[in-house]
Amino acid sequence: MSIASFRKALQLAPDSQYANLCLGILYNRSNDPQQAIEHFSKSLEKGPENAPAHEGLGRAYYQLKQWDKAIEHLQFARDKLDHKSAEVNDLLGFSYYQLGKIEEAAGSYLNAIEIDPDRYASHFNLGSMLLKKGQKDRAIEQYKKAIEINPSYFDPYLQLGRIFGKDGLLDDSISMFKAAVAIKPEDATALNNFGYSYYLNRNYQEALAGC
Repeated sequence: MSIASFRKALQLAPDSQYANLCLGILYNRSNDPQQAIEHFSKSLEKGPENAPAHEGLGRAYYQLKQWDKAIEHLQFARDKLDHKSAEVNDLLGFSYYQLGKIEEAAGSYLNAIEIDPDRYASHFNLGSMLLKKGQKDRAIEQYKKAIEINPSYFDPYLQLGRIFGKDGLLDDSISMFKAAVAIKPEDATALNNFGYSYYLNRNYQEALAGC
């Protein structure tokens, strides 16, 4: 059903929990978080424990980058939903990260992976949190896992190239940046890092070609 249909339903039953919930979902899909918040909030007036409404509110606040409120409602939904949602955990992970809560972000990404082990972006994000915590070896494992699941995923190649470069593993660094450039030939960051790794390896001709 459309937004117009549910609005008509609300004219007949203004306090309908279901109609307000559906309108909130539709407004979220239409990238109108303010309208979504209005209808999810009305739905919760009739059912304060309604997990889908809390999830919808969390998503709406996430769109608005209101991280504290996003976490409040997404956390409630995660704890109450009958089904486990990897996506909700990913949204929580990013929200925690935006507030500098690295430990909580890592835990959320780990939860997402436990629900869906093939969620390659979650492996990458967990790796980034582990790197921030100083757990480089574990971060490398997660980046490699992301590549194993999706060999065309650009970001982990770039991160591994940087890590290997800092560790003086220039051949490994070059290999990672070469793979990144093959995926995104016009990416300036990858090209610059690729060329610089060749330069550090005293391969000046390739450095010039890479840049």
